[in-house]
Amino acid sequence: MFDRIKAWFLQLLRALFPEDMLDQIRQAAGAGDDGAAESGTRGEVLTDPGSSAGQPTQEELDRMKETPVERRHIVFFGRVQGVGFRYHAMYDARNQGLTGWVENRYDGSVEMEIQGPGGAIDYVLENLGNGRWIRIDAMESRKIPVVREERGFQVR
Repeated sequence: MFDRIKAWFLQLLRALFPEDMLDQIRQAAGAGDDGAAESGTRGEVLTDPGSSAGQPTQEELDRMKETPVERRHIVFFGRVQGVGFRYHAMYDARNQGLTGWVENRYDGSVEMEIQGPGGAIDYVLENLGNGRWIRIDAMESRKIPVVREERGFQVR
């Protein structure tokens, strides 16, 4: 049971904090334990993105981050409201270090602007359809100018 609670807590941390802040937490956790975090006994789940099913390996993450930075405006149609779509999008975007926002629209669709390496954006978009109750029937996407000073990913 402790492992399930630990895994849930680590997922919560990933959803709440950007990756660079998690790196600082990892470093602080490893500073006083004589390298235990480095050896994998402490902080293992946070440092190994490939440890969970469906998560990319570190090599895949590195390749995704090497792609050019872009910003996309996307509108999703289908069963995308009232099913955790926005929070799923926020969690995945923050986990990949992407910025932007997501919000419900009055017509039942969901609108998103997402920015970062193109490969990481593609990964997030692929994962959005994996939500238990989420069903994306159609998606309109276009590239728009990058917002240089944007920080974080928000649910509006």
